[in-house]
Amino acid sequence: MSVRTFIGVIALVAIVAAAAAVPVLVPPVEDRQPTQTVTVIPLNGQIAEGVAGLGGTLISPATVRQRLEAASADPRVGAVVLRVNSPGGSVAASQEIVELIEDHPDPVVVSMGDQAASGGYYISLGAERIVAQPGTITGSIGVISQAIDVSELLEDLGIEIETLAEGELKDALGFEGLDDDGRAMLEAINADAYEQFVAAVAEGRDLSEAEARDLADGSIVSGEEALERDLVDDLGGVDEAVEQAAELAGIDDPVVVEDRPGLFDGLLPTGLEGTIGRLLGEEPADPVTPADPGTPGDGAAPEDLDVDGLDLEERLVLELLRDAGTPQYLRPAEGSGS
Repeated sequence: MSVRTFIGVIALVAIVAAAAAVPVLVPPVEDRQPTQTVTVIPLNGQIAEGVAGLGGTLISPATVRQRLEAASADPRVGAVVLRVNSPGGSVAASQEIVELIEDHPDPVVVSMGDQAASGGYYISLGAERIVAQPGTITGSIGVISQAIDVSELLEDLGIEIETLAEGELKDALGFEGLDDDGRAMLEAINADAYEQFVAAVAEGRDLSEAEARDLADGSIVSGEEALERDLVDDLGGVDEAVEQAAELAGIDDPVVVEDRPGLFDGLLPTGLEGTIGRLLGEEPADPVTPADPGTPGDGAAPEDLDVDGLDLEERLVLELLRDAGTPQYLRPAEGSGS
């Protein structure tokens, strides 16, 4: 079976699944002017390195980098809204995502969903403004580590574990819980990460270290209380965040592009066709230089392809074949004339 035949089978399955969920794909974009678009990027799940796989949710630095780079490469995009819904996760991954957001050339506003706590709040600090719903669960500014002592259970089951280690503290976090040295080591790591979190809050929210430390007690708060504590800038949903992003970018009449994760996003991060080709043992085809600018997403259409003449199914197939493409749809910002 050839790569394109294999992809065709996958595309057919995806078309059937998408027909019910996506009644309208991407409408014509001729009227969109440069820098007049605000793109909304959903960030859902735990924060960690890696990929989630089909149907999973994960916020990784690689995913955030890919989404932000796609936004900056589209000349029509003038601002970004990150819709964050996360209970937290890795400290290092959160720090890298903060840097990616801070380095993005266009204004970035965070819109908090059901929860944006711990690491979910951490990554929000990279945005120029944070908007939360009154009922959003946020805060949880602190660091936690856990070690489980399962030695009695293993003994009851008749399981013995023999550990060979070089380095005095190499086995300090073993199956028997923490000894004094292991506890001291873990406490030092937690304290260091906590100080980094406090410093990030102070910088991101323009607070003194003492003010940030008062907020960093590990408690979760509602969006309404977060506003009272200066942890967020405003209350509202995506529309309010879009309005603020447009204001920061100087956009009077924005069009909103909502970035929907594609069917193969995360599962095949290096590209649908190339990955399948390698799995089938075929040689990769010569690369095609895309036209510029293309439609929103990871790639662009070849110059000889009439994108506007494609019907719904053909557009969906095009998105699937565009480097594990991301189907998207447009809607005007509330109250705009677009």
